[in-house]
Amino acid sequence: MKLAVVTSFFLLGTSQAAMVYWCSNENDCSGPGNYPTYVCGQKVGWGYYSTQSKKWIQGSESKPSSKYTKKPGGFAECCHQGGRAACNARTGL
Repeated sequence: MKLAVVTSFFLLGTSQAAMVYWCSNENDCSGPGNYPTYVCGQKVGWGYYSTQSKKWIQGSESKPSSKYTKKPGGFAECCHQGGRAACNARTGL
């Protein structure tokens, strides 16, 4: 029991921000993740996709990944080719 409590406090104290990426139907990125979010993240090799938010969550980055901005073949370009806005935001986990 003590180990679980200590572990919980440690994890809470070490929470970090992460960059979140998605393709949106809304130009202001207010909408949820839409197709081709999953496909675009796979193309650039990202590893964690949230099926709940339909967004890719990447580590403790403080600015957009080079995989987001890369031309040709980056995430943003993939979203645009799919007729969607490319979105990113920094969020706390």
